[in-house]
Amino acid sequence: MEQLYQQGEFFLASVITGIGILFVYDFFRILRCVWKPGKWRIFFEDFLFWTVSGVVVFLVAYQVNQGKLRSFCVIGLGLGMWLYHNGPSTFFVYIVSKCIKKIRKVIRTVFGYIVKPLQQLK
Repeated sequence: MEQLYQQGEFFLASVITGIGILFVYDFFRILRCVWKPGKWRIFFEDFLFWTVSGVVVFLVAYQVNQGKLRSFCVIGLGLGMWLYHNGPSTFFVYIVSKCIKKIRKVIRTVFGYIVKPLQQLK
């Protein structure tokens, strides 16, 4: 019975890790919505992100299940990612991107009001 409890705990940790991985990835998606990066930068960011994510998955497996990566761990990761992606992810990216774009617009407007008079002094 205790082993079943441990496996359930590991599955739940996998689901939460999947949600966490995609939550962090949403910040890359937000940056890509606000600032349009080139293809090589996207490649580098994705490579770095998924490499770090792989290390995180290994650390979770090591911490919770003595380093054994089981099929239900992969299923749990996928389920967590699917739940987050089909849940709050799109809304979160949309709202945060819009807020950042509006803040950038306000900063540019204020900066414009400050710089134009200074340029006319020359």
